Amino acid sequence: MKKIVPIAVAALLATTLLSGCGEDEKPGPGAPPLAGQVFGDPGAGAVPQDRISQLPPDSLVATVNGEGLTAGQVNQEMNRIIAQIARNNNLPMQQFVGLRPMMIGQAVENLINQALLLQAINNSEVVVEETEIAEELEKIPPEIREQALANGIDEATIRENVVQAIKIRKMLGEIEISDEEVSEFYNENPDRFTQPESVAVRHILLAYAGAERSTATRSQEEARALAEQLLASLRAGEASFPELAAANSDCPSKSDGGKLGDTVIRGSMVPEFEEAAFSLETGVVSEVVETPFGYHLILVEEHSPASTASLEEVAEGLKQSLVARSQMEALNEMMGSLREKASISYEPGFQPPPPPETTEPALPGETGEGEASQPEGGEPAAVEPAPESEPVPAVSP
Repeated sequence: MKKIVPIAVAALLATTLLSGCGEDEKPGPGAPPLAGQVFGDPGAGAVPQDRISQLPPDSLVATVNGEGLTAGQVNQEMNRIIAQIARNNNLPMQQFVGLRPMMIGQAVENLINQALLLQAINNSEVVVEETEIAEELEKIPPEIREQALANGIDEATIRENVVQAIKIRKMLGEIEISDEEVSEFYNENPDRFTQPESVAVRHILLAYAGAERSTATRSQEEARALAEQLLASLRAGEASFPELAAANSDCPSKSDGGKLGDTVIRGSMVPEFEEAAFSLETGVVSEVVETPFGYHLILVEEHSPASTASLEEVAEGLKQSLVARSQMEALNEMMGSLREKASISYEPGFQPPPPPETTEPALPGETGEGEASQPEGGEPAAVEPAPESEPVPAVSP
C-alpha cells in the first residue's frame, strides 16, 4: 500500500490523518519553544523502550478491511509524529524520543484512518485531469518541495500525493467562504489577531551538577565562573555570541548559535529568563542570569511590541483557514462514516482504550439519594489529544 505524503499543497486540504514516508524527518523552523522545554535536554539519559521497536517490522498490528498494518509502518508513523513535535518546538528529535511509548496508540489509529481514506480514494470514481495536477504542482512552494526531496520523497510520490489530495477535495465537495463570513469571524475573535510582545533572543546556558535537567558535571561555582569569563570575552569583542554559544552552551539551541526559535513571547520562558530578556536593549548582552537550569548570558536581537493585524492584512489567509476548517469537519464526518462501516481488528495489546463510562444526567427535580455526584478531581493525562484546529491569520495551506 502506498502512503499519502503530508506535503502542504497550496489550495488543497492538508490533514494530520495522512502519514509521511516514514523517514526520520529533519526539524526545521517552527513555533517558539514551549515553556519548560527550552533549557537542558529532557531526552537525555535512559529512553523508555516501546513494544514496537522490539517487534519484527512485518509483525501484524491491526487489520483494516482485510488490509494488514505492520509494526514497521507503526514505527515509521511514530517517527513522523515525533519529528512533527520537534519541528513545532524547533528542537532536535532526540529530545522527544522518550515519548514513543505514548505514541503507539495514536500511530496505529493514524494508520487505520489513512488506510480507510486510501481505500475510499481507490474505490471512488473521481476523475482527475492532467491540467488539474499540473496546476496544483505549480502551487507547491519551492521550500516544501526541497524539504520533501531531502527527506527521500521523489517527484513521482509528490505527484501521487497531489492526485490523492485533489480526489479528497472532490470527494468532500467544494467549500466556499464568503467575504462576509471572513469579516464576521475577524470581528468576533479579535484576540486571535493580536500578536503579543515578543523578542528574538539567543542565549548561552552554563549548567552544573544538580541544576534542573542537567547532565553537566561541573560545580555551580565553576559554571558561574565560566559564565563571567564568557561575558568578559563578549564585551571585549573577542568572539561573537553565536560562536561562543556553539562552543560552550549546554542548551540544544547551541546548534543554531543559541537562538531560541524565531521569537519568544511572555509566558514561554522561566520568570528569571523572561524578566531579563524583555528588559534588555537590543544588541546588548545581559549580565549573568541565574535560573533553575543554570547560568545564562542573553542577547536580544529584536524586540517587537504587541500589535493587532487589520482585516485587510489577514483576510486572504483567514479565508483559506476557514475553508480548511470546513474541509476538516467534512473529512472527520466522512472518516466517522468509513469507520462505522469498516471491519477493523487489532492484535492483542494494540486495542484502543474503551471510551469513558457516562451516566445519564438526572432530570429536573430528580435528586436520588443524597447530593448529585460531582466528577472526581485528578491529575491531567500525560498526553492529551490535540484540540481541534481553529483558523489563525495568514495561514498558508
